[in-house]
Amino acid sequence: MRRQHYDIAIVARDHWAKRALQWAKLSGAKRIIAIGNDAPSAVTDPIPTPSNKGHIAELFCQLAHPLGIEKKAGPLKLYVKDEEISAIRQRIKITENVPIYGLQISSRKPQQRWQAEKFIELAHQLTQREKCHILLFWSPGSNDNKQHPGDDEKAQFILEQCKDIPITPVPTQNLRELMAGMSLCDQMLTSDGGALHISVGVGVPTVAMFGNSDADFWGPWHIASEVLKAPEDNVGLLTVGDVLTRFITLRDRVIALNTKS
Repeated sequence: MRRQHYDIAIVARDHWAKRALQWAKLSGAKRIIAIGNDAPSAVTDPIPTPSNKGHIAELFCQLAHPLGIEKKAGPLKLYVKDEEISAIRQRIKITENVPIYGLQISSRKPQQRWQAEKFIELAHQLTQREKCHILLFWSPGSNDNKQHPGDDEKAQFILEQCKDIPITPVPTQNLRELMAGMSLCDQMLTSDGGALHISVGVGVPTVAMFGNSDADFWGPWHIASEVLKAPEDNVGLLTVGDVLTRFITLRDRVIALNTKS
């Protein structure tokens, strides 16, 4: 790293951490920027811990202040190539001229997970309400893989119970494929996690379910959205009715906004 002759290292965390700071020091950077009132002397440009962190996008914008950059946080943007979208379109069959709704069923944290049976019921209610097509997303791999557990079994169970409705699995092997697949959707449902921010980054209106994570800090940023804060910090306690109501509310709001524009 030192061969790169870095001028500045930024510790991109809501508070400096010992391990991250060690890497910043190993880089040999002349300046180190980090958040925290108790930052050690190695941090040349400490950012005071704000009394109200706000959203992570707002907090991280403060890391640019020592560089003379005072702009407010803009929307999150991820850029998908046309060929990536074409490639995934060729792999899956999608009904034309109907809304495409994405259901992302995976979450690393147990208290962020919604049950397969509820996804099944929601998918049926959505397709009964209007003519639409469902795309199913999940973390690839078996749930007994100790290194990288996935939700292949959960996805297969949902698909088996939804053979009577238009639903298509979208297996993805990397983030670029997930970005391309999600970009095909008109609206997305997902728990908090990386997939949530990918959905937002590709510009998809998103319904986000939050369990034991801070929705105000990690919630959808600068996108049409609905946030459900689960009772007892457990997404599994959200009912299908709770989620369906917010999903429809968001869809109606997006349609109204598009009509006005």
